[in-house]
Amino acid sequence: MILGLFAGGYQYLSVRKALSLVLEHTRHRTTYHQIRKTFEYLVNNGWIIPIDKGSYFRYLREDKTVRIASTWEMTDKFKSVCLQSDKFYKSLSSWRNRKAISFDINSITVNTSSYYCDWERILPESNDTITFISSLAKLENNTVFFDRKTALEEYYRGNIKPKGAMPAYGKTALKYYPLKTGRLQSDPHAYLGKALVPFITPAEDKKLKYGTLFSLDFSSQELRLLASFTGNGQLQRDVKYEDDLFDIIYYRLPQYLKDVMKNIKSHFYAITYGSNGQSLTKDLHEKTGAPINIANSLAQSFFREIDRMYPEIKRFQRKIEQELQSKGHIKAPGGVVRVAGDDDGITTKNKVNKNYAHRTALSHYIQGAGATVTRHIVTESVNLKHCRLYIPIHDGFVFYTTGDIDLAVQEAELMMKECASKVAGDINMPVKMEWKRDNNGLDYF
Repeated sequence: MILGLFAGGYQYLSVRKALSLVLEHTRHRTTYHQIRKTFEYLVNNGWIIPIDKGSYFRYLREDKTVRIASTWEMTDKFKSVCLQSDKFYKSLSSWRNRKAISFDINSITVNTSSYYCDWERILPESNDTITFISSLAKLENNTVFFDRKTALEEYYRGNIKPKGAMPAYGKTALKYYPLKTGRLQSDPHAYLGKALVPFITPAEDKKLKYGTLFSLDFSSQELRLLASFTGNGQLQRDVKYEDDLFDIIYYRLPQYLKDVMKNIKSHFYAITYGSNGQSLTKDLHEKTGAPINIANSLAQSFFREIDRMYPEIKRFQRKIEQELQSKGHIKAPGGVVRVAGDDDGITTKNKVNKNYAHRTALSHYIQGAGATVTRHIVTESVNLKHCRLYIPIHDGFVFYTTGDIDLAVQEAELMMKECASKVAGDINMPVKMEWKRDNNGLDYF
């Protein structure tokens, strides 16, 4: 059973989680001790390799402990067995009775709920809202299929590294409901990470024998949207002249920060969204082995360098924080309003909590702007001639075409740029292809 969980796509699996899965999904009765002994057996006999057995991390300055999940990797021995078999069983009794798990799930799961009332509630009353909801209804008419078997085979071959478990659904219809920022969230969950999204295929073309899926996304969308709001400054100049913004930011850092920081993208965004350095401190502590106080000092130095490079970011951030504190709400481009009282952001003295304003104001503004771009793309996608919008995912978009792939990509790229310009003005918003999958396989770019 435990091997079946790994074969099914689990990488992050504690003994306790494995126990709950066995008890929840089978009739087998077992104990924590038996599961732990099974893990030891699998390691000792060369089926799995422990990468990280999990640990706890206590946040600096906060009484909060976070569990880091155990991470395992299938051995080549295990993968070779999986690749040689087209049958998988969830238990020994299933194996004895030859009741294999079916990957080609033909039964369709349809979510009959619609979220149009939720969209009408958070969006302003306008023609844009009406046309968006109409276009969204057409997008939701597409039936999708999760090609689990092909995804697993690619996982066994080492071509993809999925995070967590693969979804159980076969055919389903995706619905979309609004998050607080106006972002689209799929139901059932389709945002499976870069590794697995290419295996959510059209129900009428499960194996992509007749068409091609391709994914386009904006390059540094949030940073470029931020530049459009901060006014004339270094950030706008960088956006105009530099293709890889994070490379140029990294290049300007002092050498001692370059030596310990290799990937600054997520940490840069964390700063602009109100972080006080916890995530960066944790990352530096774990990856470099630096003591917590040293890691925190390095994180604060990184913060100061970004402030020095782009002082206009902090000025704009303070401006909209003050707006949230004075009005009790903040409106993002596109009209989605975030009310402090709805998020428990009000103090006992009936004022907006300063920490809440610091965490929320800029994040809601930028995320809301990105969400507006997405809604424009959903609206305009009904006019596409050479492809169709298939799944919108945050600032990325998956398209499907049965025609000329070059024409389809060109058309989709142009539409995305035009929709972005409605929010970001003349700020450069490059679009890049992330991956393409057809009958010949999956290619990343």
